[in-house]
Amino acid sequence: MARDVMTLVEDSSDLEGNYLYTNGPKHAISLAYEEASKADVIIAVGGDGTCNEVINGLGKYKGAMPKFAVIPTGSGNDFFSVLPTLTPEEFISRILNNSFQVIDLGKVGFKNKDAYFLNVADIGFGAKVVELLNKQRKKGLGGKLSYVIAILRTFFLHKKAHIEIQGDNFEFKGKFLMVAFCNGSTFGHGLVINPDARIDSNKLNLTVIGDVSIFAYILNLSRLKKGGHINHSKVHYFETESATIKIIGEKQWMEGDGEILGANTHTVSILANAIKLIC
Repeated sequence: MARDVMTLVEDSSDLEGNYLYTNGPKHAISLAYEEASKADVIIAVGGDGTCNEVINGLGKYKGAMPKFAVIPTGSGNDFFSVLPTLTPEEFISRILNNSFQVIDLGKVGFKNKDAYFLNVADIGFGAKVVELLNKQRKKGLGGKLSYVIAILRTFFLHKKAHIEIQGDNFEFKGKFLMVAFCNGSTFGHGLVINPDARIDSNKLNLTVIGDVSIFAYILNLSRLKKGGHINHSKVHYFETESATIKIIGEKQWMEGDGEILGANTHTVSILANAIKLIC
């Protein structure tokens, strides 16, 4: 699709586009920030990680944010999976007609910085998978096989910690396997971690997987793939606009859209109606 869209842009007398190429990890952040004041639309060509970098670049920009679009070329494309599928001609028509959907953006507050996510951010098991996956990629191991290996390694290496979460109308305290903060519903190559999450709901949906065993998590993977809720006494679903977090015990990383965002998360919130998405 990317090549077809580029061809249509070049052939159109009503559109003018620049093609910018990244030269390494995190480069898309600076590119998006630099182009934010110049462009009407910024298109991320890549997977969830590329989208995350572009959004973090736009999040740093203090002026009016340009419209955002995605051409999926990644291996997972979980954020794109919840969007309508467009032909290249329909995609260009949306841009020309200024047709867009207003969606929300997730924001993570650390002690010394903020970070953003389009789709899902999580603390615990999922973030450990991403951490190991990144290390494997640096050693030349990529693709779906690398993802499976990272999951298997996480089963043995991940250590649970105690978390305290305070939301608008709830409080959770206890040992946990994973907590997912959801703007979108799907992550991890097609796992519907929160069926209730919608990218335009103005709410943050939480899936808290408490002190459950790895075996219990595996047993419920098929339910996640089908888009169902997990029926377990230590799995909880909450809704909020913001939440404060305190981790006690083993250090826990947070990932967002498949990218490590940092550790020692302090707050997570939803920025309602933050993005004009071409879709």
